[in-house]
Amino acid sequence: MGHPVVLSSRVGEYREVLYPHFGVPARLAGAAGIELRPLDAEDVAAYLRRDAGAGGYAADRWGPVAAQLGTATPLGEALRTPLMLFLARAIYNPRPGESPHGLPNPGELCDTSRFSTRVAVERHLFSAFIAAANRSHPRYPCPWTPQQAQRTFVFLARYLHRVHNATPDLAWWKLRRAVRRSIPAMVTQAMCLFLSVVFTAIGFIIAPDADNGILALIVGPILGVFAGIVLAVPGWLAFDEEPRRPASGMRWAPNWPGAALAVATTVLLVAPARLPLASAATVGLGVCIAFGLGVTSADTAVAVGPVALWSRDRRVFWTLTLGVAASAGLGPWILLVLSGADAAGQAAVLAGALWLGLTIAFTRTAWGSFSAAKFHLASRHRIPRNLMAFLADAHQHRGVLRQVGAVYQFRHIDLQRHLARAGDDG
Repeated sequence: MGHPVVLSSRVGEYREVLYPHFGVPARLAGAAGIELRPLDAEDVAAYLRRDAGAGGYAADRWGPVAAQLGTATPLGEALRTPLMLFLARAIYNPRPGESPHGLPNPGELCDTSRFSTRVAVERHLFSAFIAAANRSHPRYPCPWTPQQAQRTFVFLARYLHRVHNATPDLAWWKLRRAVRRSIPAMVTQAMCLFLSVVFTAIGFIIAPDADNGILALIVGPILGVFAGIVLAVPGWLAFDEEPRRPASGMRWAPNWPGAALAVATTVLLVAPARLPLASAATVGLGVCIAFGLGVTSADTAVAVGPVALWSRDRRVFWTLTLGVAASAGLGPWILLVLSGADAAGQAAVLAGALWLGLTIAFTRTAWGSFSAAKFHLASRHRIPRNLMAFLADAHQHRGVLRQVGAVYQFRHIDLQRHLARAGDDG
């Protein structure tokens, strides 16, 4: 009670509720009805001429178009909605601080041989809008060419239609669904092959005689396959079936598997390795802390914006990575230093701890899988490398996207559908 309500209804159905043939009429106290009406031709002409240029130049440019407004011609039928008027104004009018010279002439819309139907006019406006929004501007220079922007928006529109059933919500943390599951497998195979060659070569360098060379041919590929699979674990975890929500912060989340692993580590160090109990317990405690670090998921329904959510999740990713690496690797590294181990052993322990931190961060945040998918798509020239900056610019300065909470959306669903169809055609 006491909360304002916006009711959307067709006029006929609403009138039947107010004045039913049978029963008691339903009235909304204090309600104001707002009904969308067709645009007036004079208002439309004034809107288009408002920022078309100085003096009579504006009237000359829009004069032929103004003569067809409100008529049954293809152009007159197309310029009846606010969306089409916005597109026409963005394409043919200069933005603040931009010279009108060199812009296309809106009179071309009156060519009935080129635009014989309303749909043809609308398709032209949709097609020309992306290039117009990303043209060079003295105040807001665009780092991307119109061709790059067109290619990116077409890909994103097709991705929303094919992967997410034409939803308008472009959520950056779900972009990994645009990358096929075969990508991690291909990366794993490449890493296994590369490391097998490396380990085999190292074996020949260390022991060049014939007997040890044969052993290197056997052991090298085995070690390479094993190391490649271990190093590829974060990639597989990042591309699991269901994208995870972005993280908003760190939290302590003790778990029994982590505690059991810590106890097992302590026992193995005390018994076979014969380390002092205090030293082994230090290592076990570090492992327990490493696996007990967790994250809190962000509430995307109340997020302040996509960029802020992305930045926060990235910060949690690296904080978790370093926290796990320090917890799991600091104890063993200190033991190696005190025992006089060589620098190679110390570096191996620190590298392993850092890799463990990356693996856990990949499984508990969204930034890792997003970055992996973005890198793959950018390498294939589907999207820019700095995708978040591109999306923010398209929202703030180009008018192509709008921001709805934690996600971006195309300015209008019809623009998204047009770009998706353009992708199908290409």
